[in-house]
Amino acid sequence: MIAYGEAVFDITKIQVNVPKASTTQTVKADDLAKLVTITAENQFFFNDQPVDTEQLKNEIGTWAKDQKVTLKVDGAVRFDKFVELTDLLAASEIKNVAIMTRKDNGK
Repeated sequence: MIAYGEAVFDITKIQVNVPKASTTQTVKADDLAKLVTITAENQFFFNDQPVDTEQLKNEIGTWAKDQKVTLKVDGAVRFDKFVELTDLLAASEIKNVAIMTRKDNGK
């Protein structure tokens, strides 16, 4: 399951310009158990700590298959970097994924 969610408040110190979406679902803080961020510089962060691909792969490998994961991806991120992240999640059969967006108010 992939859901698109709008954060009610800023849950991280890492500044990311998330993309807008016309349909969003409010995400509560307790639903954001694991947070993976990709900044505009294509740098991975896990819970606000910088990690490389191998560290992130090892971390994801320890998660249960039903682990809730929230992705906070800057709109300027290269698509191949996003695919790299989704491949890491898929390899561990993580399917409960939400992607943070901003509500597009048509402006």
